[in-house]
Amino acid sequence: DDTRPEYTGKATTDVEHVNIYDNGGLIGTATVQADGTWTFTPENPLTSGPHEFTAKPVDKAGNEGNPISATSFTIIGEPPQEPAITQVQDDFGAIVGDLQKAQTTDDKTPTVSGTGQAGSVVHVFVDGTEVGSTTVNPDKTWSITLPDLGADGEKKITANATDGAGQVSTTTDAYPIVLDTTVPTNPGFIANDDVGSYTGPINNGDVTDDTVPTLTGTGAPGDVVKVYDNGAPIGSAIVDSTGHWTFTPSPELANGPHELQTTHTDAAGNESAKSDPLSFTVDTGVPVIKIESVTDNVGVTEAVVRNGLTNDNTPTFAGTTNPNQLVIITDKAGTPITSVTADATGKWSIDLPQQVDGVHDYIAKVTLPNGQAASDSFTLNIDTQAPLKPVFEANDDVGPNQAALSSGDVTDDATPTLTGTGQAGDKVTIYDNGQPIGTTTVKPDGTWTYTPTTPLAEGPHSLEVTHTDPAGNESLKSDPLDIQVDTSTVDITIDGIRDDQLPVIETVAKGGITNDQTPIIFGTTKPDSLVTIHDSNGQAIGSTIADGSGQWSVTLPTQPEGHREYTAVAELPSGQTAEAKVDFTIDVTSPTQPSFVATDDVAPSIGDIDSGDTTDDTTPTLTGTGQAGDTVTIYDNGQPLGTTTVKPDGTWTYTPTTPLTEGPHLLEVTQTDPAGNESDKSEPLDFTVSTTVAAVNIETAIDNKAPKTGPISDGGLTNDDTPILSGTATANQVVIIKDQTDTVIGSVTANATGQWSIELPQQVDGAHTYTASVTLANGSTAQSQYSLEIDATKPSQLTIDSVSDDVGVVQGLLVSGDSTDDKTPTLEGTAEAGNVVTIYDEGKPVGSVTAGPNGHWNYTIPAPGLTEGSHNLTVTQTDPAGNVSQPSDPFNVIVDITAPTITAEITGITEDSGLANDFLTNDPSLVISGTVSDATQLQVGDKVQVRIDGGVWKDATLNADGTWSLDNTANVLADGKHVIDARVIDKAGNYTAPSSKEVTIDSAASAAPTLDNINDDVAPVTGSIGEGDTTNDARPELTGTGEAGNSISIYDNG
Repeated sequence: DDTRPEYTGKATTDVEHVNIYDNGGLIGTATVQADGTWTFTPENPLTSGPHEFTAKPVDKAGNEGNPISATSFTIIGEPPQEPAITQVQDDFGAIVGDLQKAQTTDDKTPTVSGTGQAGSVVHVFVDGTEVGSTTVNPDKTWSITLPDLGADGEKKITANATDGAGQVSTTTDAYPIVLDTTVPTNPGFIANDDVGSYTGPINNGDVTDDTVPTLTGTGAPGDVVKVYDNGAPIGSAIVDSTGHWTFTPSPELANGPHELQTTHTDAAGNESAKSDPLSFTVDTGVPVIKIESVTDNVGVTEAVVRNGLTNDNTPTFAGTTNPNQLVIITDKAGTPITSVTADATGKWSIDLPQQVDGVHDYIAKVTLPNGQAASDSFTLNIDTQAPLKPVFEANDDVGPNQAALSSGDVTDDATPTLTGTGQAGDKVTIYDNGQPIGTTTVKPDGTWTYTPTTPLAEGPHSLEVTHTDPAGNESLKSDPLDIQVDTSTVDITIDGIRDDQLPVIETVAKGGITNDQTPIIFGTTKPDSLVTIHDSNGQAIGSTIADGSGQWSVTLPTQPEGHREYTAVAELPSGQTAEAKVDFTIDVTSPTQPSFVATDDVAPSIGDIDSGDTTDDTTPTLTGTGQAGDTVTIYDNGQPLGTTTVKPDGTWTYTPTTPLTEGPHLLEVTQTDPAGNESDKSEPLDFTVSTTVAAVNIETAIDNKAPKTGPISDGGLTNDDTPILSGTATANQVVIIKDQTDTVIGSVTANATGQWSIELPQQVDGAHTYTASVTLANGSTAQSQYSLEIDATKPSQLTIDSVSDDVGVVQGLLVSGDSTDDKTPTLEGTAEAGNVVTIYDEGKPVGSVTAGPNGHWNYTIPAPGLTEGSHNLTVTQTDPAGNVSQPSDPFNVIVDITAPTITAEITGITEDSGLANDFLTNDPSLVISGTVSDATQLQVGDKVQVRIDGGVWKDATLNADGTWSLDNTANVLADGKHVIDARVIDKAGNYTAPSSKEVTIDSAASAAPTLDNINDDVAPVTGSIGEGDTTNDARPELTGTGEAGNSISIYDNG
């Protein structure tokens, strides 16, 4: 701690003096004595911190030599001065700038600035944890941007300083700020039209003539509501103390579409998302409407003139009006007929509903939302009565067969003559196969005639006619006349005989054999020819019409067995014919139903296999008898397994070439003769192939009873008195479950993969051993065991013994229903030792703790803690088996971390012996008084507290009208300046930022003032007035001296 330490050494005889350096800088010299010694003491005290002394020899010529080795040490002086936090700055979000103490901010990384001792290192703390440090600048200023402050809530910022010697200053008072990054909710708004004939709420899609609709809504008091129109801000409003706001646009909204939205911004600058948009249109225009056209859409589409004639009883009206307006079409009496909405350009079009014949006067009308209307009219004559359905004749006047044609006739006349009658002047249209081929007009005598100018093509034709009157109404088509034009010859071939009788479906060769008594004869001929089949007696037994490609086929009626001959005859409508012949043999007698024997020839069980048996022979031998040459087909489970042929001695044998699979099998056989006739299947032989050894294993037990569910280990504990056992076993086998008394309590069949699972019937508490067993058809058995300890009894209901508040200015045990500013209160109670106690908030779990050996438990709700508002806290206890007790009775706490919205103002002291309200007094024992900013906002439990010079806060007497006072007369204050702070604190301990007043106590009497001059400034004689003089100045000027700031009292005659 010596700031002027003595530095000594020795030098050689050629050294005159020694230069002394501190931290590389020259600080002085020392003269070398005759004995070679030298001594140096710094002229100026060294500063606190590290120092490194070196010395360099200098000879008489002034040459400086190399330095000697350095001496390092540290000066420990006074600790550095306490730094000051002068500013906390918010530079994030909508609201930026300096933060006052206890002010709310949305900046999670604010910048802290202050002053301190130059060169010292300032360490910044948040809630006692260091978050950063910086070096004080030469101008004694410092600044640091804090890292992320974390969760919302109050943050207390403090700082201290360290010097180079590691000494630490005192810590500053806390600079509290409140972090709030929670975005406000946006409840939306209502817009009201209060102009014109239509008033009330404006809904999405509405049209309004109010250019300044009123917007209203609710929100958090003090929040700023911003209003946007088509995405651009147009103004704002403040939510009042009742939570309501109102806004009217200024300037007015322009005509056209508008989309209004709002946002809410709280005091911290957090801005909500935009509200759902309200889209509407402002329209203050005058209605216009015109019927531009009426269109006839029946037959040929054409325009109808006003007062015109039409056969369209649903004509299309079209016109123009105001954009997006509803156009209503009415009759002359004003009865609405239909309506349509114009598009964005004002165009509209609508088909009328069906109208009756006659003259009609139509009116198109439009009415704007402001009640103004316009209309236009249109008259037309509707005639929809069509002529009667016509009839006609067609005559064949070519070739040998000339006569009137009937539907279905074939003709060789490609230009038949059509005739008929009708209404003179009507147009007759002739159609062929639906297409018009010509027209003619009914003559004055009511007759008409038509001959095709182009000959009709070979093939089918469907002739029809219609009559059309002058209004354009066309009659129904006449009944069709269907004829065929054909002048060609014909031939025919038989291409084959098709056998579609099981078991063999095939084409039979001419002269072949078949078991099909209704075979199909098929071939080719001229398209659409009639083909008739005759038997050997010339009897027609079937016929068909060849298709469009000339293909034909006829399924014969049931034919007797034996050799058969058939003739196919093709015939055209003109009478031309052609024929072809075919013969084959029919055999439909099936072999008799066979029988067979299956033999197991694999040890140990060798012998015949009977239905229902189980065998380990996967290739049993099948034997039987039949007709030599017949084919024997063996089926397994309905599917062909193989074939063999009956030998000449009438016997047959079959052994499967592929071993039969494990499992059930059903064997059957049939015999098929050379004609393809297959016998009925033999009686089935059903048996099971099994070489399997029985197996079973209880793999796990499952607990399905909350709260602890899932697998239970063998020998494990569970609260589920109907647990599930599951495991594996031989596939498809019955698993029998027995308890420890060998009583069967359930059974289940394993699935195809061997998996099984079973829920046990309700079990009593205690130890249980379960056995699963399987027995196969071949007698093989297996078993498996599994043990469980069942405890399904619930623990007793708990009680929350205490809830404690250890945060803020109001701490201690809470009573149910109390308010608290502690978001993480501590709960305590007792439970069964080792049980898990679960804590719930409004029925939702927030955490758990295990009761100690003595049953005691306590739990502190973790950060971020409970939200602001009412909370019903309950607890349950869960034993090792997972049984959960009934919830405790609720313990209600009301979390209140919001400071009062009102402030306490200091308005006066008693006695204030100076000027009124200058807070200067000679009275050292004061009564301090004031008022709150808004007495209507006082809540039950709110108090005003006062402190003097940063001391203890004391409760003031608070009146209902918001005035308050604190009697401090028992505490005499010393002369000098005193700072008095006042704040409002609620029952939860939340308090406002204090207001302050500086009071000066001056109880010492001042020295007497001097009266130095009395001046007369009224003519004719002016100047100083001596004692005893006479003056004409009734208001002379007095001057003198006194203690600065004192009030001077002037006395006249005492």
